[in-house]
Amino acid sequence: MALVDKHKVKRQRLDRICEGIRPQIMNGPMHPRPLVALLDGRDCTVEMPILKDLATVAFCDAQSTQEIHEKVLNEAVGAMMYHTITLTREDLEKFKALRVIVRIGSGYDNIDIKAAGELGIAVCNIPSAAVEETADSTVCHVLNLYRRNTWLYQALREGTRVQSVEQIREVASGAARIRGETLGLIGFGRTAQAVAVRAKAFGFNVIFYDPYLQDGIERSLGVQRVYTLQDLLYQSDCVSLHCNLNEHNHHLINDFTIKQVTKAGTKQVLVLGFCAPQPVGYPKNCWCPRVPWGLWGAARSLAPWLRDRVGFAATSPRWPCHQTPVPQSFAGAGDEGTAPGCPPGQDTAQRSHCSLSRRRQMRQGAFLVNTARGGLVDEKALTQALKEGRIRGAALDVHESEPFSFAQGPLKDAPNLICTPHTAWYSEQASLEMREAAATEIRRAITGRIPESLRNCVNKEFFVTTAPWSVIDQQAIHPELNGATYRYPPGMVSVAPGGIPAAMEGIIPGGIPVTHNLPTVAHPSQAPSPNQPTKHGDNREHPNEQ
Repeated sequence: MALVDKHKVKRQRLDRICEGIRPQIMNGPMHPRPLVALLDGRDCTVEMPILKDLATVAFCDAQSTQEIHEKVLNEAVGAMMYHTITLTREDLEKFKALRVIVRIGSGYDNIDIKAAGELGIAVCNIPSAAVEETADSTVCHVLNLYRRNTWLYQALREGTRVQSVEQIREVASGAARIRGETLGLIGFGRTAQAVAVRAKAFGFNVIFYDPYLQDGIERSLGVQRVYTLQDLLYQSDCVSLHCNLNEHNHHLINDFTIKQVTKAGTKQVLVLGFCAPQPVGYPKNCWCPRVPWGLWGAARSLAPWLRDRVGFAATSPRWPCHQTPVPQSFAGAGDEGTAPGCPPGQDTAQRSHCSLSRRRQMRQGAFLVNTARGGLVDEKALTQALKEGRIRGAALDVHESEPFSFAQGPLKDAPNLICTPHTAWYSEQASLEMREAAATEIRRAITGRIPESLRNCVNKEFFVTTAPWSVIDQQAIHPELNGATYRYPPGMVSVAPGGIPAAMEGIIPGGIPVTHNLPTVAHPSQAPSPNQPTKHGDNREHPNEQ
């Protein structure tokens, strides 16, 4: 007796049922499974067991978008990626079937999330990825800068013999005591909070600036919050960066923020006696210059000299001195906010001419640590500051250009610099957890709806506004078709449990097509009236709860 292919018989029966109702089934039981690709890696041993029953997993090992295989561009519905490549709008438009991208890590600045959302592609990250490892690496960098272990090791490797006290002073020059120093954290997410706990154990006074965080967490961790970036830079002996990179904070640490000015605190500056007493209603430490028009030319000619020596230049009587709150955002290059004594609406050059000596910038001899994103630091300005001694030392795990090489870029001649190749996040345990979480998020996308079913979608606001679920005549769906997701005629893109249309084409994004093993559900002979309850009491308005 010849063997009977049950799948083939079932497919023929389904084809007869579908004849005259809808087009050929494109994702039925015999259709190839969805393709999921690892774009910039080649090890899928962790992801495969999680996805093998739902999708075909492949890898590209691409070092640029030009190296992504054509089959992936045409067929992949899901993609996982590290930080090696960058996906712009033009790159995203090349993908014909892509519905979800999972960044294996917490940062997603290498993906145009707005363009992805507008194209119907969800972008997810792993926000809890490698928090402990990154915090440990950050504290190690801070301790290294204070205790200079790296430079002491290099001295011994170069054959330096340290015996006398004078030799110790010479080779360990720059080592400092940690207890009582102030560590400033820009951004106070999970990693920064872990750094704060560790730093307090070493005796640091910890302050942080994060305009997006609600009040109260500073009390629970015993740290101090400052409300302007300028205040943090001025008070910190060591600054550590823990914020995402975006268009607003690119080159957050630039020539302006690390420029050394007189560390005068609240010192009031008199310009040739032409500064009148403080008017009523002005801030305490803000003096309002009153320069007679006849002497304005002389005062203006002295401005460069005063600026170089006391960090203050006489201002025009047309620029009244006042206090304006600094915007609650991460200031970037050319957007330092408005400081005391500086009128709003002026460009950077004009504002620098009217700044007080109390205007906050990084204090002389501060340390800088960056384990967040390389674009936050202007490396040219940092190199110059290190050479001039305005920054005592810096430790960078991330760089503007990666993969990093000392032979290229402005940092090759910078002294007192520690660099690591973007490895602060790595440990065997962290890598395993991140890859498992990424594969699990892909699984949610395949089995659920996008972006509603995703746990860590970062671009939901760029998707088309979700509309109410539609109701159609249930007679249009044969009972034997219920339980699998098929390609439907224009108007529907998937079916939820119970045979209810899950999304309308162009209105609500649907899920990635995949086979579901759901029980057959009996349907009423006709759709119920709006106020009439269904036969089985099903709540058809909330299909996600079924």
